[in-house]
Amino acid sequence: MFKKLPAYHLSNMVVGLVLYPFCAILGLPAPHPATVRSLAHVMAVTSTVTVPLPDGKGTTVRVTGVAEQRVSHLAIHILILICLTAGSVLRYVPQPIIIGIFLYLGIASIRGNQMFDRLFVLFTFERERWPTYYYVQDVDRREMTRFTLLQAGIVCTLVAISRVSQIAIVFPFLMATMVPVRLYLIPKFFSKEAIDVLDR
Repeated sequence: MFKKLPAYHLSNMVVGLVLYPFCAILGLPAPHPATVRSLAHVMAVTSTVTVPLPDGKGTTVRVTGVAEQRVSHLAIHILILICLTAGSVLRYVPQPIIIGIFLYLGIASIRGNQMFDRLFVLFTFERERWPTYYYVQDVDRREMTRFTLLQAGIVCTLVAISRVSQIAIVFPFLMATMVPVRLYLIPKFFSKEAIDVLDR
């Protein structure tokens, strides 16, 4: 699938060693991941096919390839720069339109996300109607339910904290704690087989 994985690590190294110190010295705001835009971009450069599930109860999206390039990244940020200089024109765009665009991008990025797929499965109370996703077939139902609810709880907690201005400053530190939580805490409560399937 990915053929240039070291390039992504190199990008993170450049951000960590060059951009963050540069912004700190000049008192500029630090760059941060724009989740909705980033997910929308990844989906835009991903080739997928819709395939039927083995039992015929619905379909699923299968990734067939990713266009690994830097042209679209460059174009996106050039457009952002243009928008910064065109504030006098953009202020005439109604705010509901802007909110609608971000709402659409957010909802569109849910498609194919395993956590949301599992949440939708949990709300299908008749088990015989569950779609035959591989994680539904390969993982115990109780374990999948606990893992999904834990994931959703963590996401809701992080989003809630990021929205409260008085404590939002701790958001990056909480994000950083997710790494040791995943590596050391989660394996104590879930089997390795379940984690390998559910945390793909």
